[in-house]
Amino acid sequence: MVDFAKLSFKEQVELVHTKTNILIGMHGAGLTHLIFLPIEAVVIELVPSQMQSFTYFRNLAKQADKVYIPMLVSGGVNVEELWKLVDVAITIASSFDTRIGPA
Repeated sequence: MVDFAKLSFKEQVELVHTKTNILIGMHGAGLTHLIFLPIEAVVIELVPSQMQSFTYFRNLAKQADKVYIPMLVSGGVNVEELWKLVDVAITIASSFDTRIGPA
């Protein structure tokens, strides 16, 4: 877990681009970092249940060619449900073949 507020913007971009395969975040501006994710990345957005529409980051993820998984949260995060989604995200991120050239 990383607090981006403690990092410079350059450090944030480097961390997301070089060391992040699964980006999990609460709905908000910080999720725009998904545009810097590597090809083999998955985004899990924690969406407050009172939101009427949560298409912004879904659309941004689609434009960035990233797998997007929303999770509605109400009164706190259901940790068991989140771990299930993380397991799904790990399976998806692990399935990408990012080799260049012949194997």
